[in-house]
Amino acid sequence: MVTRSTFMSFYSFLFTRALTTLIKQNRKCFTPSSGKDFTTPSYPLHYDLKRFVDCELRGKGCEASSDLSAGSLHYFLTGPDKFQSTSGVFPPPDTVEWRDLWIGQDEELHFEKPQHSNNAYVDFDVDPKATTGLVSRWNLVQHLMKRPVTYEEMYTKDTRSFSLTFESSKLERSMRMIGSALVEFQFEILDDGYDATIFAYLEDVDSETGKVVYVTEGQVRASHHHVVEADSVGSIDSVVRSYRRKDLRKLGSGSSTLISFSLEPIAYEFPKGHSVRLRFTGADAQNFYIESIDGRSKWWRVYHDQTRIRLPVSE
Repeated sequence: MVTRSTFMSFYSFLFTRALTTLIKQNRKCFTPSSGKDFTTPSYPLHYDLKRFVDCELRGKGCEASSDLSAGSLHYFLTGPDKFQSTSGVFPPPDTVEWRDLWIGQDEELHFEKPQHSNNAYVDFDVDPKATTGLVSRWNLVQHLMKRPVTYEEMYTKDTRSFSLTFESSKLERSMRMIGSALVEFQFEILDDGYDATIFAYLEDVDSETGKVVYVTEGQVRASHHHVVEADSVGSIDSVVRSYRRKDLRKLGSGSSTLISFSLEPIAYEFPKGHSVRLRFTGADAQNFYIESIDGRSKWWRVYHDQTRIRLPVSE
């Protein structure tokens, strides 16, 4: 899949690389994505970035300054909307564990694996017009103009009309996730296609008001062969793909396939009384160009038994 903004991808790659490269002389920062008022870091972020570029490209200023905590890591916790600090890698490995939510019948999402009848499933017709809208995380213009990305336009519509949706019961207590969620999606192609584009969205639902808040998302082309390294809880590298043509694996009709992929990393706190919602679509029309993908299926059968989302939860 190719995003519509090549420049955005290049810019995003450079910026993320600069913030997350693990070198002793520089700190890392994961910044807000809640769409709320902008929160200013309490430390000299731009000073760090300049020092990183000077060190990596010019070979100057690589020594750690006395006014900075060299090697520390800072990330923004959405919900409480505050910066957290830790050391080492993201997410903090000693405080995060997988918590699984399984899809079930009647569009439910369960914290315990339900006892399904044999091969329980739901069929899904892909809507090629499904989209998160032009004002999205993928459009660099919104970020340059400091325009909050809240997906309000998307949530004014009935998302169930173009999505496969599953929602949990109300949370009995707040739940904090830190890192990248892992999606395991078991499905079967029902038409004559041999590939699929799968988009997944994690959302926070206020059960009282019905308001929906976008948390994060992930997408994958199903034919890309992958290896799961689930021991790395919450890591963006929990699933490894080469994205090389030689590693493509065509999917066939008549048998199910388990596809794993990671969602974009975030630190987010679901409030008590809210619900967790997981949505699947087969397109994001205004942000990803997928028409050039040969053999793209538009009719799926999604199996309940093995389809789940694994949240990296911090107690």
